[in-house]
Amino acid sequence: MSIATVANWLANFVVTVSFLRLLSAIGGTGAFLMFGFMSLLAIVYFVKRVPETKNRPLAEIERELVNS
Repeated sequence: MSIATVANWLANFVVTVSFLRLLSAIGGTGAFLMFGFMSLLAIVYFVKRVPETKNRPLAEIERELVNS
């Protein structure tokens, strides 16, 4: 849990530091499109790489994670 929290804070820091420079370099539309594209890439990654765990017993989830 703490690793995820640190990753979240670091990602927020990177966005905060880079946003104004990005905005002046490529404009508001470009910044929005870039962040939107990165979000789409993240969605595709998670759909393909993160297993669904809803209504599944822990033993089955562990087996799937060990085998991958």
